[in-house]
Amino acid sequence: MPTIQALGAATAKGTRPSQQDAYTILPPEQFLPKADNNLALFAVYDGHGSGIVSKHASQHLPSLLTQSLTSSALNPESYESAIKSAISSEEEQIVQAFKDGEEEYAFAGSTLALVLLDLKSGTLFTGNMGDSKVFLGTLDSGDQVEDVKCLTKSHKPSSPDEKQRIENAGGTVLQDQHEIPRIGALNMSRALGDLEYKTPFTNLSATNPDTNEETPLTREQARAGVEPSKKQGDLLSSEPDITRINLDQGKKYVLALVSDGVSDSPNVDDEGFIQMLAKGFTSGIRGEAVVREVIDQVVDGIQSDNATCVGVLLQ
Repeated sequence: MPTIQALGAATAKGTRPSQQDAYTILPPEQFLPKADNNLALFAVYDGHGSGIVSKHASQHLPSLLTQSLTSSALNPESYESAIKSAISSEEEQIVQAFKDGEEEYAFAGSTLALVLLDLKSGTLFTGNMGDSKVFLGTLDSGDQVEDVKCLTKSHKPSSPDEKQRIENAGGTVLQDQHEIPRIGALNMSRALGDLEYKTPFTNLSATNPDTNEETPLTREQARAGVEPSKKQGDLLSSEPDITRINLDQGKKYVLALVSDGVSDSPNVDDEGFIQMLAKGFTSGIRGEAVVREVIDQVVDGIQSDNATCVGVLLQ
């Protein structure tokens, strides 16, 4: 059975005017402590538009996942449906908050990279939306990184399958040679929140007082291809990708959940980042201090995004 040898999280604002990232770090003694499965939960949320959705998700998603898990048999076969159910419930809460008067939820959203770790079975599940990532590095007997895998799939409007899904829902991917492909203002195709790109909001309309014609509610909806005369689906999806990994007996791993402020940083590549974490963790330095030092190096000296990492050493 794998054990957590070191654990830490850190976040940096970078050169952005505000911090919109958030994270969850719940080892077994804090997440379902009475569960025989020895479950841990880690997550990173990268907000855009504002930090309202990333903050809401970090506050509510862990308890929603707890409810999903405890309502079914606790075993690896139930984890995928529990993760999807919790994310669906989180999205429903965001919609309700909008209906209760928090209009910001229509124009703000958040990525998600989540790990549910069953230490008893050595099983790891990821759930992700958007471009926050989960990396798993395998260490050799000398604590050097011998392999790094990205366990998550980035959801971008430029991906052929995502572009097809958007167009099937009635939307348009904006792209020219000088622009990043987008849905409206977004350079991602799956996220929490951003209700203006989801039903029922894509099927609502406003009336132009000059022409008396029905128009999209927002300029960004119009850019995304929303047409009030057509019934349209979710241009932006809140359906997560789920990955299952079985950890090998006797191996040592470094697990890292990161926002794109880390994975897109020019200061370090993926393997170098995992090696930096591994070197710090195996040197005996406290986990929190290790992740803080690495994050500071990621954003040092550059025009940088918010950067967040949850790092775990597994033996």
